[in-house]
Amino acid sequence: MKQLKNYILFFLVCCSTILVHGQGSPVSSVKSSDIIQWHHITVLGQYLLYNGRTLKSISPDTGEIVWEGSFSGLSKESLKIISGAPYFLVENGGSFTILDANTGEVKLRSSESPIQVLKKYNYFPLSNHILISGKDHEQKSYTVLKSLSSGKIMWKESDNELVDAHQLENGDIVLSSRKNVYRINPESGEQLWKSNISEEKARKLLGFEIIIGSNKVKISKTNLIKHPSKPIVYVGEEMQKSEPTPADPNNVLYTMHYVAFDLNTGNYIWKEPLTAAGKLRPLLFTEEGIISHKMINFSNKVNLMQYDSTKTGMWGNKKNGVNVKGTLTNFSNINTGTFLFSQYREGSGFLYFVSKETGMPDDGEIKLDGDLNSIKDFGANVFVLTSAEATVLKLIDAKYKVTETIETSPSLVAENEETIFIYDVKESMIKAMNKKTGALIELSKKIKLKGKEDITHIKLIKEGIILNSLQEIFLFGYSGDIKYHKYYEAPKKSDVTEKLESALQLRHSYENFSNENFANTDDELVLEFCKSKIEYKNVTIPISKKYIEKLDERLGQIKDNQHFTYVIRGGEVNTFMKINLSTGEPVEEVSLGSEKRPDYLIDAITGYLYLITEDKILKVFKL
Repeated sequence: MKQLKNYILFFLVCCSTILVHGQGSPVSSVKSSDIIQWHHITVLGQYLLYNGRTLKSISPDTGEIVWEGSFSGLSKESLKIISGAPYFLVENGGSFTILDANTGEVKLRSSESPIQVLKKYNYFPLSNHILISGKDHEQKSYTVLKSLSSGKIMWKESDNELVDAHQLENGDIVLSSRKNVYRINPESGEQLWKSNISEEKARKLLGFEIIIGSNKVKISKTNLIKHPSKPIVYVGEEMQKSEPTPADPNNVLYTMHYVAFDLNTGNYIWKEPLTAAGKLRPLLFTEEGIISHKMINFSNKVNLMQYDSTKTGMWGNKKNGVNVKGTLTNFSNINTGTFLFSQYREGSGFLYFVSKETGMPDDGEIKLDGDLNSIKDFGANVFVLTSAEATVLKLIDAKYKVTETIETSPSLVAENEETIFIYDVKESMIKAMNKKTGALIELSKKIKLKGKEDITHIKLIKEGIILNSLQEIFLFGYSGDIKYHKYYEAPKKSDVTEKLESALQLRHSYENFSNENFANTDDELVLEFCKSKIEYKNVTIPISKKYIEKLDERLGQIKDNQHFTYVIRGGEVNTFMKINLSTGEPVEEVSLGSEKRPDYLIDAITGYLYLITEDKILKVFKL
């Protein structure tokens, strides 16, 4: 009897092993009669396949073709998803087409508008309209507003290039061209107001005593900025003036200026433009006012200016601003004042602090490597994270002083309520900062990697702190003790893991943002999610609402899959594996075949793995 029990136990263990480590079976399979040129997973998780003549949307669960459309010579780069809507823009052979991503229905062809060469476009989710700008066959400029619901052209203007456009909360559209600013009702096409941007007036105000059309002065860049809460829109222009010198005959001077318009009337708000030396920079907004460079008595300074007709300053001596090296690119308000970040050289900059109470800056500046990611205020301690390092500041004698600098990146920093955990790239260890005291400790011992790949991510789970590269996974307890270290042999060809690396980076950034953690928001998916949560909260148009719901659905899928990651193990056959982060062990495996460079894609949010075999079969696995 005892022997029988042992056999039963052995049998159950074997079955369990098969279930956990077994070879995954495809959920769908599609045979193609043509060579597959490329395949792609969109920001919404939609799978597309192109065979040289036909673009197909395929259901991963059934392998069925959802829709297909004929396009010859289509590259993956020429297919773009339109921000804020389930539409694709296809630019191909000098023409463009807008497709409904759900059905493949053509919503707009270049042949149906005066524009043949597309230069710029803006989609408006509150009303399902698109604004397109470009040139016709005779190189004449047009800007056209079209309803994607009715197919009607609601408004157009010729001889004027679009700069940018924004949709207001009531659905109206404010847009700027090279010459004018407009407010338009998209439903009726009514132009509510139009204000001229006078080049001649602007140049006189900037001291350019030169006629329009001269080669010496030109507007090299323009932008349109809508205030996040006030009924104001700002138009910025960058003036480029040739100023040859004996040492540099090609010397060019730049001057920027902004004008402000009342969104309700189209009238100018400021008595004169906001001007500064240098290239065009964005305006930064706070509740108190605008932070920007400003020219004061031929000196270029940064000031906080009130929202009034004269832009009254609030910082520095005589309220004339504070000196900043380089170009102001970012800021962060804390309880005691404002940190300003300026880019001095590519990949480095300076941090300044301006007191809220006095409006005066601390003496000197703090040099930082990388671009500013975030600033966390913990009272007497401040944590500054850039793309290249973390810096701990402490308030000493009423001034912020650097106490620690760690070489790291946003993907190597995570936090809980009490502690910030940082992987120190230079020291190869985890460090922990107590938020309350600012104390920084070496949490782990020096970490030795078996493979050549660097640590790419840090993540907090219930069991502890996960560190992983493309081939190695570590789990540390919250006291710094190591619980496991798993290494998986790398593929012989290093580029095999490139697609997996991109997918994991995208997922990690999206996951961090959803947890209100540190995130690299350069990723398309994270940016789309930010927009869906902030800009499109009042969307009611069904097709746009469906898009936002899909993004939220993917957020839920992230949470469902957060305790797993993916690895490709090399060898004679490359194997794709789903790894349980609690144990470091694979729970499912899929052979990628014996090809040196298997043609696969992974949606690291849903776990769908798409594999195209040598015999032109698409196999879809759900991991």
